[in-house]
Amino acid sequence: PKTKREPIKTGYYRSYTTLQIQELLDLVLEQGLSARQTEFIVGIIKRTLQHYVKQYEVNVNQQLSSRTSHVIGNNRKLKSVHISFKPLKANTKTK
Repeated sequence: PKTKREPIKTGYYRSYTTLQIQELLDLVLEQGLSARQTEFIVGIIKRTLQHYVKQYEVNVNQQLSSRTSHVIGNNRKLKSVHISFKPLKANTKTK
């Protein structure tokens, strides 16, 4: 007869503070450190680090694409009223 195996116990998932995540993004994106180097500084596992960086880049790209689609769809033309302007007269009072 077959015996039941015990289920494999998985490790606990770690939660990181927003400060830790911001620090790792600064190190990787602004200072150009590799994920391996940042892993030792921040204390977040390399694979998790890569996930946070990818998630950040996807969010930024989505925000940029939503902005540009709005600008592209905006097809208002300037009229002569918008372009013409009268320069302000300099306030030159002498004493």
